[in-house]
Amino acid sequence: MKLIYFFLALVLTASLSGCSKLLDKKPITDLPAEEFWKSKNDLKSGMAGVYSGIQQMLSNNYLIWGDIRSDNLEQGGNNNFRVHFVNALTATTVGSDWTPIYSAIGNINTALKYVATIRSRDASINETEVNDNLAQLYAMRAYCYFTIIRLWGKAPIWTEPYEDITQSPLKARSSVDSVMNLVILPDLAKAISLFDPTKVRVVWYVNAGMAYALLTDVYMWRKEYAKAIEASQNLIGKYDLLPKDRWKELFIAPDQDNSNKAENIWSLPWDWNVNGTSGLYNQLSNGSNSVSCGMDIDLYNRWVADRYTDIRFSLTTDTNSTSRQKHPKFIPVNLDANKMQIYPKNGQQNTHYCIYRMADILLLRAEALVHLNRFPEAQDLINAVKVRAGLKPIILGGGDVEGAVDIILMERQKELFCESKRWYDLVRNDRVPTVMNPIVFRRSNFLSDWGTDLRKILWPINRTVMNSNSLLESNPPYSD
Repeated sequence: MKLIYFFLALVLTASLSGCSKLLDKKPITDLPAEEFWKSKNDLKSGMAGVYSGIQQMLSNNYLIWGDIRSDNLEQGGNNNFRVHFVNALTATTVGSDWTPIYSAIGNINTALKYVATIRSRDASINETEVNDNLAQLYAMRAYCYFTIIRLWGKAPIWTEPYEDITQSPLKARSSVDSVMNLVILPDLAKAISLFDPTKVRVVWYVNAGMAYALLTDVYMWRKEYAKAIEASQNLIGKYDLLPKDRWKELFIAPDQDNSNKAENIWSLPWDWNVNGTSGLYNQLSNGSNSVSCGMDIDLYNRWVADRYTDIRFSLTTDTNSTSRQKHPKFIPVNLDANKMQIYPKNGQQNTHYCIYRMADILLLRAEALVHLNRFPEAQDLINAVKVRAGLKPIILGGGDVEGAVDIILMERQKELFCESKRWYDLVRNDRVPTVMNPIVFRRSNFLSDWGTDLRKILWPINRTVMNSNSLLESNPPYSD
């Protein structure tokens, strides 16, 4: 009897011509996987369960992994992330558990095995449908493993479902290069080869654009700038920036623009009616005095100088709040008679987790161009984002690569604030000590900055994870 069962999803599904969203996965059966993947309805429900796994993986961790350790945020009205803000992570710190990612990977591995042969059980499913679903799965698995190696470094590799109780459930960690070369890059190559580039895009579903966006991100992480430019070229002309007066739509209605040149590439929906309040809403904009995060004072002071020209500032943070602890970026503008933002009660707000959009890719591409001394091309891309925000274009002088990268990173910090990008930007560009040491030192009453020990850039592996797998080695300098 196989050990792992694939939980079916109680979801609302729709055809690709609609805009219905994949909702939360609810266990409603313990039917073995080999008895489940038999029909088109099974395929829809099974894929919904996979997407739900990604939702659960990111719900609370989207901000924790991508922003909270960076210079975007500081302690808000409670102490939920005190240790994150002062770089005092331990093996029990919230966010240190990679189990949600491996749960998502397990769902993906099971789906990959059975989707590949589902046509033999339901002839109404055509080859194009199978290929498209396989492509989505490969791209999502690459995204999961890319997340793991950026946060923890070495990682156990699972590419097959664990279905045989006689096989050991324990694996040691493989090197980052092994994960990259055995899983991430091959999975993205498979995804790109299987996607139909003519298919109508739906922002809630992984698509060819997401695969190229992720590939661009991967090559930037590896500092393979020519390859990043090549990958991002596949998105030029297929996606574009929304006009300035529609910037807010990117976060509250990413499916509203159905044109062939929409900006959103992939967004994950969170329906509070089904899933409850999202972690992102609780952490940023629940309207109470106990919001977990405030905008870091240094960023606020730099940005507020442009408050009358940069439309992003007032749409990102509540300018009527003196605490810097309310960020309505991901909720609709809803003002009372006194022009104060009204926050939904009791977390009754749908949330859209923006994973990739074109502004992100244009700025990554600009960064790659700078490293190849193609400054005029990089300048055009930077200015496209700046002018859209309401700012004046800049002249990017040639020759100073690091200075140009700093300009791009500052633009990314504002444009992509709390979109789970900033921490990775700092790590990718070796900026963690120079940017974060003075900030962490300012925040703490004891020296907890990185100093020269860059090993602390990686996360500790959660104690429960370590205790459940004797083959794992912890990340130094953390203790188990």
